[in-house]
Amino acid sequence: MKREEDVMNKKFMRIGEVAKFCGVLKSTIRHYTDIGILPFEGKTPSGQRLYDPRRTMIRVQLIKSTSRPRATLAQVKERMKSEEGRVNPLLISPLGRGRGEE
Repeated sequence: MKREEDVMNKKFMRIGEVAKFCGVLKSTIRHYTDIGILPFEGKTPSGQRLYDPRRTMIRVQLIKSTSRPRATLAQVKERMKSEEGRVNPLLISPLGRGRGEE
């Protein structure tokens, strides 16, 4: 098993690595990206999304922490917008980035 330090020192991770590291499904990562609350850094030549390990881990934790039982992802997105100023901006990308931006 990879140590957390080894993963965090990696420049970019593919969606499967991100999902495993964050403890969620790949479909969850894809969905968060598609609705604009989890940005990715670019794509491989074959079109796979690449994620920054540190930013993504922090972002997924933020999404999970702002979620509450029966909250919709739209509500989570709104809550993240209101709390984004409280998080170190160097650690996260702006909301909405990720859908095809490279």
